[in-house]
Amino acid sequence: MFECYGWVSVNEDGKTASNIISIIENTFDKDIGLNTHTLGRYMNGTYKASIMINNNHAGNWNWVKNLYETIAGKSNFSYGIVFFNNDKDINGFENEFQTWVLKRGVFAREKDHHLSPRNPTIED
Repeated sequence: MFECYGWVSVNEDGKTASNIISIIENTFDKDIGLNTHTLGRYMNGTYKASIMINNNHAGNWNWVKNLYETIAGKSNFSYGIVFFNNDKDINGFENEFQTWVLKRGVFAREKDHHLSPRNPTIED
């Protein structure tokens, strides 16, 4: 099973924020697959976006990583997080969630201490 949950808060000046929001909305408008839910909207004056993916197989999650890397390259003040788990991961992460954090213009993996290791932390 493959699960991915993420959100981002766009915090930039007007022009930069508009460019980032356009990138997010154009990405969300593409056919990104079954069992995927995306949402972007203004909340309390700030643009927020969220992503949920739940598939039997990993498929292509690179668009999520590419989106966050693009936002990181255009914004020092936007921030967010992506958690994903792939039980068929071939790089040794099959029993843990990978946590990717967007902050200060950098999108990088950090060790997950909340839900990992998957067994026995959240399942037997």
